[in-house]
Amino acid sequence: MAYEMFEKKKTTRNTSKFLTITKQGTIRFSKKCYEAYMKEYDTIKFLFNAETNCIGLKLYTEDDDNAYKIRKAKIKNSFAYSVSAAAFLKFYGVDFSETKRYRPIWIEKKEMIKINLNKEI
Repeated sequence: MAYEMFEKKKTTRNTSKFLTITKQGTIRFSKKCYEAYMKEYDTIKFLFNAETNCIGLKLYTEDDDNAYKIRKAKIKNSFAYSVSAAAFLKFYGVDFSETKRYRPIWIEKKEMIKINLNKEI
């Protein structure tokens, strides 16, 4: 079988709402996710439901001893949004040996993002 030349193509950036749990134990948020749910908040508290295998990210505007700062880092002409979660993930035995992407579920009345660990995208 002969080799076929791949022609360079431009791809569009993913503009949907998603978040990623990285191998380093960081939760990164897409720009759309951050803008839709998080831009008015400064910190996150982690919750875990072992029965449903779901993570809750409770959003707060004030700092607290049990809250983690939402980090905003400038990268080129854009920003990256993340929160450190390694201690939380290790404590509850959540596997983060591979980077995985999830759709956030917004629970407005609780000001919380739910992550169903059973439903990767």
